Amino acid sequence: MNKLVAVIMTAGLLGACATDEYGYENHQSEAVGTVVGAGIGAALGAHAHGSAKAPTMILGALIGGAIGNRIGNRLDEADRERHERASYQALEYGRSYDTQGWYDPDTGARGSVTPRPAYQNDQGLYCREFQQDIWIGGRQEQGYGTACRQPDGSWRIVNN
Repeated sequence: MNKLVAVIMTAGLLGACATDEYGYENHQSEAVGTVVGAGIGAALGAHAHGSAKAPTMILGALIGGAIGNRIGNRLDEADRERHERASYQALEYGRSYDTQGWYDPDTGARGSVTPRPAYQNDQGLYCREFQQDIWIGGRQEQGYGTACRQPDGSWRIVNN
């Protein structure tokens, strides 16, 4: 269950809204985090088997929405931009297992993204698994996921 929560949180942070000047996806508010997190949570829950499918979808949507909202609400715009820039740099240019970090001296928020080796998926897109850590108010949130480079140069979280 912790892995599901981590993936939902990661997807909520990196979910698509608009692309910024770095080709990385930009977030508008905690509302976006809520909606994206809920959608991803429901989608992940849909992969459950048998009678657990519906409750797992609902639970995934609730957890994803709550986590996405909390992260979107707690990171200010400058922190989100720092996170997005570090994530893009790590995925696009980072060596496997080398951590790309960011820090906001004004808020104390910080984070890091560690990419895994790139590979080409069945659709011909280059993808990387990654781990990210975000510290907000002294509390750590950790997530794992897979992102694939889109034809326009942006990175998008994919469901495995």
